[in-house]
Amino acid sequence: MSTSPSPSPPETAEILDIGDGLMLGQCASGEKIWIAGPCVPGDTVRFERKGRRGIFREVLTPSPDRRPVPCPHFETCPGCTLQPMPYACQCDFKAEKIVQTLRRIGGFKDFDWRGLRGSPEEFGTRNKLDLQVEGAEIGYTNGWELLPIQDCLLGNALLRELLAALKPFFRKPHGIHRLTLRSQTDRDAAHVLVRGTPLPEGFQEACAAHPRIAGLSQQPRKTDPYTCILGEPGLTMRLAGVEHTLRADAFFQVHDQQAEALVQTAMDWLAEESCDNLLDLFCGAGAFTLPAARHARNVLGIDTVPGDGKGFITADLSQGLPDDPRLAKTAWDTVLVDPPRDGMEKRLCKQIRDKLKPARILYISCNPATLARDLSRFAHENTYRLERVQGFDLFPQTTHVETLALMRRSGSD
Repeated sequence: MSTSPSPSPPETAEILDIGDGLMLGQCASGEKIWIAGPCVPGDTVRFERKGRRGIFREVLTPSPDRRPVPCPHFETCPGCTLQPMPYACQCDFKAEKIVQTLRRIGGFKDFDWRGLRGSPEEFGTRNKLDLQVEGAEIGYTNGWELLPIQDCLLGNALLRELLAALKPFFRKPHGIHRLTLRSQTDRDAAHVLVRGTPLPEGFQEACAAHPRIAGLSQQPRKTDPYTCILGEPGLTMRLAGVEHTLRADAFFQVHDQQAEALVQTAMDWLAEESCDNLLDLFCGAGAFTLPAARHARNVLGIDTVPGDGKGFITADLSQGLPDDPRLAKTAWDTVLVDPPRDGMEKRLCKQIRDKLKPARILYISCNPATLARDLSRFAHENTYRLERVQGFDLFPQTTHVETLALMRRSGSD
């Protein structure tokens, strides 16, 4: 007769550092382990081992800096794990995370660290809420189950208002399993996106009647495109003096004020010297491509779903640079990259380093670990050197952070 294994006995650890959605704890034996759950650096906690990780069970001794959390869902929601930390401490930890990751993984010891720019607001910063739906429950998932919420303090006031207004409709029969709310830069109008079918009874009519819902789009299945079934199909976003008209499901930075600071800083660094030809990889709708056109004679953006117009190429950069004459015939003196969290393929880094050979590389990253790895690939055999780095907190209350780095080709001064 077989029996299921008994759970591991609880252990204790002191939380030392923040990781990517996890906390690094140190046991009394000196062993270090990544722990998932609502704990922060400075806490001493009890945890249970699950494979190579620990699952938080309780705080034994709280950090002396711990503060009360405003969100009633903090104990179960996997998103805002840093809420117990005063915001200044959050920024200090994120700054240290960037610097130490560049040193440890990238091997960079000497670079101009420009510090981390904190958010003007701690809460209400996001212009997008992406929520899971199961019957009448709406919330976030920890990877295996839905964690229902009534409200999300990270969303701006308009999105929180819309969530409260639309939530009651899901008490009726429906086939929806995802709800996304996105607001425009002015926070005066929003677009509602749903995945699944059918809609709850009265849902479309409620969206049509709401004065601040500009459009409603539906995606029957994940592999289907979104179809606008009500109102305007897109959103109007402004960034660094450029107005973008986006598809409602297109990627765009979720923190308007901090995105403005990030793009403007990148443009300031770009403008420090002349630039004839700039290549923008993973360009999205052109958040950097279009402002860069003020500083460079020729600008070209590449992505799987790029912006509109002749200044863009559609290509899958996970397969390397596309075979396009506009790339081959141009001497690119600056390459700007803004890849997803997984960073860049090794082959693409090598193509930029050994084939395009730009004098400067501007790298925007939302993951310090993959940033450090990719920059080290550019720096192979001292081909490029890391010149300066600045952090931007686009994700208050979470472990995530955005980084802007500038590399220069050796001998190109």
